[in-house]
Amino acid sequence: MILKSEYIKVLCYTRTPQEDIIYAPRLAYSMHLAYSENGRDFQALNHNSGVLFAKATNHENGTLRAKSLKNPYLFRIADGKFGVVAVRTEADGQQDEESRGAVLFFTSGDLLQYQEIGLVDLKSGAYAQDVACEYDESSQAYVIRWSDGKGGSYQNKIQDLYDLAGAGTPEKAEAFTLEAVSADIEGIQPRNVIRVPRETAQRLVCRLTVPENVAIEVPDGIKAASAEDLKALKATAVYSDGTTAPKAVDWDTAAVRWDQAGTYRVKGRVRQEHY
Repeated sequence: MILKSEYIKVLCYTRTPQEDIIYAPRLAYSMHLAYSENGRDFQALNHNSGVLFAKATNHENGTLRAKSLKNPYLFRIADGKFGVVAVRTEADGQQDEESRGAVLFFTSGDLLQYQEIGLVDLKSGAYAQDVACEYDESSQAYVIRWSDGKGGSYQNKIQDLYDLAGAGTPEKAEAFTLEAVSADIEGIQPRNVIRVPRETAQRLVCRLTVPENVAIEVPDGIKAASAEDLKALKATAVYSDGTTAPKAVDWDTAAVRWDQAGTYRVKGRVRQEHY
């Protein structure tokens, strides 16, 4: 897949949980990604599976408690990286007492690898149910918008998101809504869309989609004294993610006179093993 547009739209979303054996809550409550070149038709990445999960927390007795995330929001950070804010929950999607009055913050340079920075303190005793974040150039600060699920909508300003305790006190704000996105993806619970430069999007698509065979390469000519010499020649399969693989070829040598020197054109069929 070779992307042609200068910018590609990337959608983040979660999924509706199904039975554990099909798609359990701990899988559904994670950030998924899809992409679109025309801004309308989105295709799921990573086989419609999550790419970003909340870390488990450590307990004093040494045990781990699994966590999940809901309502992720993808945005650009002032340093050029990508940021994600989300509501952290228990593994099954229920409210997480440890996350009361806070939202989870991640960073990524390429939307492939992520770093969980931690919980941003919203200076509130309420549970955040939904969250969004954008950088405001005029004030050179981030505005975290969030709602508590009880009709209350708020915003906090913070100069440095890496300073998890640096947010100001919450102020009442107008309720925020996200632009509606329609995508034919199983179980999708869409969130927001951002523009991603083609180079970054190309790596993302190549890494998180099934590679496609885009070319078969063979030399223009070789010297061969026997069918065995020709049989040793392999074709090179080129894939959309930039990888290559040697492939055996079944050559049709019926027209070749091995006892007579000359130049012959031969055809072959790449052998594809099926398992």
